[in-house]
Amino acid sequence: EEFAGMFGQGRSRGGGKRQQKGRDVQVQVELTFMEAAKGCKKNLNFTVSKECKTCSGDGAKPGSSTRKCAVCRGTGETMNGMGFFQVHSTCRACQGAGMVTENPCEDCSGNGRVDHEMMEEVQIPAGVATDVQLRLPGKGEPGGKGGQPGQLFVHIIVAQHPVFTREGYDVHVEIPISVSQAILGGKVTVPTLDRPQVVAISPGTQPGKVVALRNHGIAHLQSARSQFGDLMVHFTVVVPKTLTEQQKTLMEQFAREEAEPVGPKV
Repeated sequence: EEFAGMFGQGRSRGGGKRQQKGRDVQVQVELTFMEAAKGCKKNLNFTVSKECKTCSGDGAKPGSSTRKCAVCRGTGETMNGMGFFQVHSTCRACQGAGMVTENPCEDCSGNGRVDHEMMEEVQIPAGVATDVQLRLPGKGEPGGKGGQPGQLFVHIIVAQHPVFTREGYDVHVEIPISVSQAILGGKVTVPTLDRPQVVAISPGTQPGKVVALRNHGIAHLQSARSQFGDLMVHFTVVVPKTLTEQQKTLMEQFAREEAEPVGPKV
């Protein structure tokens, strides 16, 4: 603020008549994985400081008289020398109002502002992620003396999902399949962000094989056209820990008929 005053930015010597810009407000909101992926509306509650209606922001008890601040002589500013520079800063005695009163307003204790609970409905766009910050101009703290309101900044935190994980705009999901499905192939139902999809399992599928479902991922945030990431399906082969006698016999027969054993070549 002192450097702004040094170069004459945004200052006018008008005492209590000067407009006061409202402060910016920071709010944190927690979303589920699906809320972040699809977008949603959230009601945000926060506290702001508003101009006291009783004293109209002057801080003086209605009907009481005010006088010029003795420190700044009614300018609302103090001037200090710093070498070749004269630095203007807000007067701390009158908080820049230029006037003081000996009978402060009882509702605001002479501050000119009172705390006020606010609720703002915010549209969360699809595709947001943890640590994304949304900016809503004019939705922060109201200004004083007709000044402009501040901005509302919404900090996003996204909870983890029990099935899906996210990497950029792609979504990953692990799908277990049986040994027979991996060998012979087949079909499996895969959950997606919208509705389940039937995915083919190729014969001879190896553990860790990945199949991409194009455009089934997260919507690109602020994209000029509709763009989506992919859903990456990771197959994990589940090997049974116990076998029935018949299964064991069949596996032993299968082992005897294998072309060659699997192992490192020496």
